[in-house]
Amino acid sequence: MTHRTRCSAAISQLARGRNKDEESSELQSLAANALLKEYKKKASSKIDLITTTLGNMKLLP
Repeated sequence: MTHRTRCSAAISQLARGRNKDEESSELQSLAANALLKEYKKKASSKIDLITTTLGNMKLLP
């Protein structure tokens, strides 16, 4: 599985659960931040795109 495919799958998983309870929201936030760190390491040129996407999904503050 490529890096892009893994990140797309992670975003999909985050999106599926974004409307659940507060505990789930905390977990989603942690996952979103982990995804951001991964992008910073492996695809830093796309960090603005992922930040905007996660922000639009209301997964980042």
